[in-house]
Amino acid sequence: MNGRAILGFITFLFVSGVLYAVGYVVDIKIFTFYYQQETEHQVKTGGSMIPIFIGLISGYILSKVLPKVETS
Repeated sequence: MNGRAILGFITFLFVSGVLYAVGYVVDIKIFTFYYQQETEHQVKTGGSMIPIFIGLISGYILSKVLPKVETS
């Protein structure tokens, strides 16, 4: 792995972690990893993938932009 890939992966982990932490602290359902909704007849559980997608996109953008910044 080269340095750009490692930096992109670290960015992915950091951004996803921050978004999940904000989801838990501020209680935003679309940014929490796990939630449970109980009704009279069923229990629905799930988690949001939005922070993971945002983290992947930010890591990809950083890995593509960084070489252009380093060369100029």
